[in-house]
Amino acid sequence: MCIRDRKRAAVVGLTNSDGVDSPGLATRLLKIVLGVGAPQTDGVVVDPRVFENYTGTYRLMDFKIEIVREQDRLVAKIGERRLPLVPESARDYLIAGSESEIAFETDGSGRAAELILREGATDVYLSRLK
Repeated sequence: MCIRDRKRAAVVGLTNSDGVDSPGLATRLLKIVLGVGAPQTDGVVVDPRVFENYTGTYRLMDFKIEIVREQDRLVAKIGERRLPLVPESARDYLIAGSESEIAFETDGSGRAAELILREGATDVYLSRLK
C-alpha cells in the first residue's frame, strides 16, 4: 500500500508472490493516478539558510544518515555514498538518481528533529542525534 496523505490518495497492490515488488508497483501506480511525471533534476529553489536546520546525523538503530551542506545544496551521506538531494519543497527532497525521498519534520524553532526516508510504500523515521 502506498499513501500520500497530502494528496489524499492511496493505492493498494496485492500480489500472490513474494518475488513481486508490490510496494514499488504501488508507488508507480500512485504516480500515474496523481499525474506525477519523472522528477525534475533541478528541483525548486529553496533558501539555503534553511539547510542549517537540517544538517546533522539521523539514526534508527544501527542505520545512520548524515545530512551535510555542500555549497547551496544538501547531500545525504549513507555509508561511503554521497547522494545529492533535489528539493521538491523546503521540507521534501528527492534523492538524486533514485525513487527515494527524504522529508524533514521540524520542531517549533524550525530545526529538524526527525528525518523520514520514503522508499516505495515504506516510511522509515530516523531521529536526529543531538
